[in-house]
Amino acid sequence: MTELAIITVLYNSDEVLEKFIKSFSIQTYKNFTLYLIDNSASDSTDTLIGTLAKKYPVNKIIHIKNAVNNGAAGGNNVGIKEALKNGSDLILLTNTDVKFNDIDLLKKAMDFFISSKEKIIVPKIFTAGKEKVWSAGGGFNSLLAKAQHYGYEKEDTAGYTISKHVKYAPTTFMFIQKEVFENVGLLDEKYFAYFEDSDFIFRSNKKGYKIFYWPAIDVEHLVSYTTGGKASLFVLYYGARNRIYFTKKNLPFYKWFITFPYILLLSFCRLIKYNPAQRKATIKGVIDGFKLS
Repeated sequence: MTELAIITVLYNSDEVLEKFIKSFSIQTYKNFTLYLIDNSASDSTDTLIGTLAKKYPVNKIIHIKNAVNNGAAGGNNVGIKEALKNGSDLILLTNTDVKFNDIDLLKKAMDFFISSKEKIIVPKIFTAGKEKVWSAGGGFNSLLAKAQHYGYEKEDTAGYTISKHVKYAPTTFMFIQKEVFENVGLLDEKYFAYFEDSDFIFRSNKKGYKIFYWPAIDVEHLVSYTTGGKASLFVLYYGARNRIYFTKKNLPFYKWFITFPYILLLSFCRLIKYNPAQRKATIKGVIDGFKLS
């Protein structure tokens, strides 16, 4: 029987943890291990996990407490390594700020993997509380180092009910066969957070792995819960830094003459509407991105 590992990275996630664990506790498919990789370990989180494990029992919970916050990429890698060591065949990378009510979601996904030859699948993702699509798969413009979520902030229509292969999707809720990690490698921890999924998918595409968008299952996502929103200093810094790093790492030199001017022009235009702290974070991100290698 296929062993499923569900991996999520915690960072001050106590507020959303109950809905997250409940979503998995109600599943009819039970053969999974839930890996909670804690980047902000505390006694209060320990107590909460113990309480929730009794209230919403699952097959097995492994709580790994990192000594330091090593970001989304590093945290996920800790879980992936542990899951592969423990013999998992399939890994679900998921944010903690997702929820779903379909009790057969995991069963549907597992049955689909058995009957198909797909190696990576993603569901339709809605923005929590808005009843609008957040991601129906996506595309990637490598020339501009820009990922695109199909259907972003749009009403759910028939067009988003069609299963298909896509070039990009976020790792917000992504099922990945173990052979992908064996052939592509783990997430690049230099990103810390943001663009680590773009980098992983970009490398997966180069190895011939396709992402299958499968809207037969869907989840809700509370966007940017742990990072303070799109305009937070954290998001502005790592967004600017990592876009530069992604370009240097993955795009051929001749594309730099288009990609870098575009990124710098975009950053300059955004600086106009930012406050001083936001400007400083963005500029520092750009500078640090060029330094990173």
